[in-house]
Amino acid sequence: MPGMSGTAISAGAERVVLERGPLRIEVDLRPFSFTIRRAGRRVIRNASVWVADGTSSDHFVQMTE
Repeated sequence: MPGMSGTAISAGAERVVLERGPLRIEVDLRPFSFTIRRAGRRVIRNASVWVADGTSSDHFVQMTE
């Protein structure tokens, strides 16, 4: 796959791996999760997101400079 200069991208049916210098990001597609490594050392392992049915009464307040 084409990528930015110095970036290696490999993709399979279930996983995508991005590498640039000492940084490596592994994205598992099913179930979705990602792992981040720097210089071979795991920084974040199997991070994921979740959703829940329902409603929210939160209000977004945009901060400006």
